[in-house]
Amino acid sequence: MKLPYTELGHQPTVDSLVHSDWQRLSKISASKQFADEVLKGHNDYRKKHGVPPLKLCKKLNREAQQ
Repeated sequence: MKLPYTELGHQPTVDSLVHSDWQRLSKISASKQFADEVLKGHNDYRKKHGVPPLKLCKKLNREAQQ
């Protein structure tokens, strides 16, 4: 993990690290919530057409982000 402010030559503080971790976790939570909502909507549509639901694949998602 790249520490905040190190590229500027500043030493990170505990507060900056905690804030950075909180921001990262907030983004992960929001991203998961978004993915779950999109998947639910997509699966509702699939159900109307008589096809089985999809489920998220963490490995595939990770690879797609790289």
